[in-house]
Amino acid sequence: GFLCPMCMASFPGPAELQVHFEKVHSGGTLVEEKLLNLDDDNDDDGDHTDALPDHSKNDGLVHSFLDTQTDKYDSEEKETSLLRHELFELKSELKEEKWYSRQLKVELETISSQLEKLEEDKKLVEEEYQNQLKSAEIGYLSVVEENKKLKEEIKFADYHTTKERHEKLKLQLLQSQNEVEEEKQRRIVLEEMIRTIRAEHQVKDNDMSSQTNEETISSNYKINCLELERLNDVIKKQISDNQDLIEKQIKGDAEVNSLRHQLSSLEQLKNEIEQKCMSKDTQISSLQTAINTSSEALSIVHEQVNQQRNEIQSLEQKIMLLECSLKEKSEINNSNELAIKTAQEQLTAEKSTIINMEKDLVNYKLSVDELQQKNTDLMDTLKELEPKLLFEKSQVARLEREQVELIAKIETGEGSNAVIQQLSQEKILLSDSISSLEKNLENQTKLHKEQVKEMIHEQTILQERVQNYENEIKKMENLLQDFKDAEKKHLDLISSLNEQLKTKTDVSEQQIIEIKTVKEQLDNLIPNHAQLQQQFKESNELIQKMKAENAQLEQIETELLGKATDMRAELEKIQFEKSSQIKELHDQLLLKDESMSKIIHEKETAIQSLYEEIDKKKQEIIIKAEEINNEKVAEQDLKKPCLSCKNYEIQLCRLQESLKEENGRLNLLSQQLTALQFEAQEKNLKNEKLNSNIIEVTNQFHEKLSLLEEKISEAAKEKISLSEQLIKTEQKLNEESLFREAMEKSLKEESFLRETSEKALKEESLLREKYEKSFKEESSLREALDKSLKEEALFREALDESLKKESTMRENLEKEVVELKTSLEEKEEKLKEAIVAIKMFLYFLSSINQMRS
Repeated sequence: GFLCPMCMASFPGPAELQVHFEKVHSGGTLVEEKLLNLDDDNDDDGDHTDALPDHSKNDGLVHSFLDTQTDKYDSEEKETSLLRHELFELKSELKEEKWYSRQLKVELETISSQLEKLEEDKKLVEEEYQNQLKSAEIGYLSVVEENKKLKEEIKFADYHTTKERHEKLKLQLLQSQNEVEEEKQRRIVLEEMIRTIRAEHQVKDNDMSSQTNEETISSNYKINCLELERLNDVIKKQISDNQDLIEKQIKGDAEVNSLRHQLSSLEQLKNEIEQKCMSKDTQISSLQTAINTSSEALSIVHEQVNQQRNEIQSLEQKIMLLECSLKEKSEINNSNELAIKTAQEQLTAEKSTIINMEKDLVNYKLSVDELQQKNTDLMDTLKELEPKLLFEKSQVARLEREQVELIAKIETGEGSNAVIQQLSQEKILLSDSISSLEKNLENQTKLHKEQVKEMIHEQTILQERVQNYENEIKKMENLLQDFKDAEKKHLDLISSLNEQLKTKTDVSEQQIIEIKTVKEQLDNLIPNHAQLQQQFKESNELIQKMKAENAQLEQIETELLGKATDMRAELEKIQFEKSSQIKELHDQLLLKDESMSKIIHEKETAIQSLYEEIDKKKQEIIIKAEEINNEKVAEQDLKKPCLSCKNYEIQLCRLQESLKEENGRLNLLSQQLTALQFEAQEKNLKNEKLNSNIIEVTNQFHEKLSLLEEKISEAAKEKISLSEQLIKTEQKLNEESLFREAMEKSLKEESFLRETSEKALKEESLLREKYEKSFKEESSLREALDKSLKEEALFREALDESLKKESTMRENLEKEVVELKTSLEEKEEKLKEAIVAIKMFLYFLSSINQMRS
């Protein structure tokens, strides 16, 4: 059967022997049982001296030793078979993982090829869209050039036609003025003639009354008739001259009508050109819609490419993880192979030892045979040597007791010293890790303080910017007030012009009254003159037209006033929006200052609490070190090795638990530090976003300010031009007010109407140009928005990369923590193995002593 090496009890199988060994001989009671067995053996030797020459006990010990060696060999063979099986499984797993990595590489290659194809397609699509955009831009530029050419042609044609008409009208005016002066002189001469004739007629009537003779009456009557005939001839000549003048005036009216027809035809041409411009604008809008659709398609393609890039990045990360796992498993396989090699070497060494033991056994058997042969010879000598043996046994027992005491002392002293050295080494490592963590904390606090200083500096810069914006707004308000004052002056000028128009209309009415009086006089003189009546009717129609044109002028003035009010409202809206935006920014800055102060206070309190916790942990570690030193002193005083080993094991468990707790606290501290760093990064990002928003608002504000300044400058230029025109018109009116009549006024008013219509056309062209400018500004704003979106996407990608880096850093930290834990566990296992080895060494010493005995 199987013998127990401790109590030499026989068992039918190895499992039962193991159960017996675990139940009876486990723990620290091995040495005590050995001592008891030794005492019992000594007592038996003292009581029964005849049992010493019994060599069967030695044979049993040898057989038991051989059985244990064979059991060890079987167990080692089983372990080697298990290790080979594990190696085979690991190799199969390695093959599977290699196959999986190959498949992943194939998939990666396919994805990369697809990506290359997509990039090529993307390049082709971008080239197509760029060509389309270039063609659209070329078309747009050609349309713009055509519009410019048409506008220049219209202006040139209007300028030439108006110049020719002005020259013709001036010539006609001079002719009409000369004719009117001649008619006035003739009328004056006729009136003087009529007065002289009436005076002569009265004188002659008086003479007729005084005369009584019929002859004289008849002669005077004949004379008067002759004079009347002569006067009638003169009047007929004057009437024929007047008819010629009227015909000339009719011809001038026909020319005016032809000029008006030309004006209407030019207006039709203008309308046609405007329609062409509208059609070109529609073409431009369609091209812009096509560009927008193409940009949307490009954005969709970019999104798809970004998605595929993200997928590729995720796959690359998976591949990296798999490669890392492969590396780890290959390292594990290498370590296992090394372990297998070491086990094989140990097996070969043990086999060689077994062979040597077998040789020793053969020699021992031979020696046993020789001893049995010599046994008969020695039986006689033994009886003579019994008293000497008793004396030697007593000495051997004394030496064994001293040896046991020495072993106990060795166990109490050297083992505890080794454990204490390991604990001191672990203590040194812990102190080093704590010092490194303190250094990291100090560095992070310094970085945090620097970040806080930078934030305060940025806050001061933002406050200065806000103050600058407020100063600019005040300047704008002053400019607005100046603009309002200028508008008031402009309105005063318009009111003065209206008054002048009213005075002119009054003068024209007075002239109409005078014309009516002259007409009545002419009716009295010439009752059958119908042509003059038609002329006066036409003059009345012209006066009505002049009134209608005056009404149109008033409408234009009202429209201008409406535009001015609209401009004022827009300026007030812009002012209100800017003030509200500045208030919101100021409020946001105040809130951010408060939140930053709170966060700084919270972080300072957290750092102080962390320092306090670190100080507490230092004190706890110092206390634990003192306790360990005290325990060292107490352990040196202890004599029982089993109790000391148990105490050491308990202390080791406690120290391990405390180490685990400290590791957990350190992990919590590291997590808190990472959270604080993440919060600081988020706040930095928020501040950067705020700065970017403020910069965008300021840029928009500056753009609107520049637009307002341009509008104000244009208004000032218009005011200057209007004032110059008013001065010119006043000078002209002052120069020509004495030499004008109804026709002159009508012609001048027509020219004024034409000028106003030209001004209206110019204003319309300016409005169109402004609209085009606003459209271009909107397109530039859209481009800026696209750029800002792209920058945000890049910023998000950078954030993702930083987060990935942080996650990798965390994973590395976690791996380091796991490695530290594994190293601690390995150290614990090594300690346990050392304790077991010490126990086995003690047991081996005891067995050797038994063999010697």
